[in-house]
Amino acid sequence: MMKSMMKSFVIGGMLLVMPVTGLLARPHGGPGMQDSYSRMDRPRAERMIDNLSLTPDQREALQQHRLEQRKTMINLRSKLALLRTDLAEAALKDKPNMRPDRPDCRQDR
Repeated sequence: MMKSMMKSFVIGGMLLVMPVTGLLARPHGGPGMQDSYSRMDRPRAERMIDNLSLTPDQREALQQHRLEQRKTMINLRSKLALLRTDLAEAALKDKPNMRPDRPDCRQDR
């Protein structure tokens, strides 16, 4: 009797907690964690740069490097979007080609 009552409470509690957990779950780990692994917000990055005590030439070089990195990432993201589109198109075919002939699709890049 006690075991069945305990099981009822545990199952009932899980049924209440699971939907709430699902509602609170957010992509990228919840509030404040969005893209934290890949990108730093501007004020935080500026504070870090200010704490480095860089010379004006070093600041300019760092800013130039960041701009070049942004341009590179834009290019890479556009290539990735095109490859994903190609993948989606190939997946819609009756017999998808599992060995792409395109040299820019190789794994060693």
